[in-house]
Amino acid sequence: ILDEKLLAANTFIFFIAGFETTATTLTFCLFELSQNQEIQDKLRKEVQATVERHGAINYESTREMEYLDRVIA
Repeated sequence: ILDEKLLAANTFIFFIAGFETTATTLTFCLFELSQNQEIQDKLRKEVQATVERHGAINYESTREMEYLDRVIA
């Protein structure tokens, strides 16, 4: 059985771990995009086409962005 302090500590660790992996992934992704102009251009075209179709980027439109998914994953 977890007491309140241990529960709070575990919750904090999970929060930080989730934040850190997201931040690291995005940092690495942006670095790689800065080093690979062709990938950056292809991704930009996909984003622009999505904005033209939907008027904005939202959750539903990001699900259609297959290249973005590949770049991030």
